[in-house]
Amino acid sequence: MVRFNDIDYTYDPRTDNGTGSNTRGNYAPFYGTAFVKDNGYKKKWTMSTNIKTDTVTDKMPVNMYNFMEKGVITGAMQNDSLSYCTLDELVDFFPVAPNHTFCLDALTDGYCILDIEPKCPDNVKAELIKMDFDYAESSMSGKGIHLIFPLPACIKKYPIAQKKTAMKGENGWYEILLQHQVTFTRNTLDIPRGTEPFAPFFEKLCAAQVDTSLVGGEVTADRPEIPFYDAILQFMNIRGYKKTLEDHNNDMSSYEFGIAYHLYTQMDKMLHTGSIMIKRHEYTPNERAWILYGGLVKCLPHRDKHDEIKCGVPHLLYTAQRMVSSRLAKEAEREIEKAKKKAEKEAAGKDINAPDEQS
Repeated sequence: MVRFNDIDYTYDPRTDNGTGSNTRGNYAPFYGTAFVKDNGYKKKWTMSTNIKTDTVTDKMPVNMYNFMEKGVITGAMQNDSLSYCTLDELVDFFPVAPNHTFCLDALTDGYCILDIEPKCPDNVKAELIKMDFDYAESSMSGKGIHLIFPLPACIKKYPIAQKKTAMKGENGWYEILLQHQVTFTRNTLDIPRGTEPFAPFFEKLCAAQVDTSLVGGEVTADRPEIPFYDAILQFMNIRGYKKTLEDHNNDMSSYEFGIAYHLYTQMDKMLHTGSIMIKRHEYTPNERAWILYGGLVKCLPHRDKHDEIKCGVPHLLYTAQRMVSSRLAKEAEREIEKAKKKAEKEAAGKDINAPDEQS
């Protein structure tokens, strides 16, 4: 008996021969894709938990070594080869797996995934599926769509896009996954393959990417000495966060990132209060990330995903670093825009302190 997602499966991988063949037949469109043919042999496959409660669906890629050798469920680590197996090994060992998860690196694997969110308006969704995808399926929620595309060669022209884990589209309605744990349901959608080329759409998103790596910097393995660390954490809370989990389509990762935005705003205000400013300490991106991480640990209920290691650091510290990078990048953009307007006023001979003219 194998237990997975709080369900006891009577399937025994050591005795039930032939079941893997049935699985491949049941989901033939997925297994027949060029994506699978090109990447199925790689030790980059696992499956994800799909623990559902009344309020949330919690997804976690599984460490396949611990599952296959010890029969226990632990989280996969993205850069740990033992966490993954080939697709054939996965299907043959556990053909009743509810899904397949692939550790995608678009640049080396040759494909990217367009992830269309459930909240995407129908008219936008209709335009997206007109593109020439290789394969289409419903997401784990049953409300979103995954489209697989060969990676356009134009990404070679965009070094910033090459570093991204994902490129988000307008209003967060969709994103292109580039370096990501992608979970496939294999629930193929019966929609005709589009005819419009994907490359122009993809290149537009590539060109819009902003480099945040130099803004947020790298986080250290250990928390540095941070002035007023405990005092700042004391005032960080989520009481003022008005969006609910339902507003995030019951996506816990999205909800937590929203809370990270809220906590960052609180932290930023604290860093500019009188008692802290007196010390004249300039808080580095690394220090900000560690403060935000402390706030997230304090304010969020623990879940298994928090135990995962992402890019060498705990999941919530990685979330904090992403938020710090994003917010500092936006602040830098605003400063550049202000300097540009100031220069334009000076060139026009205007009072640089005068307010902008209203149209």
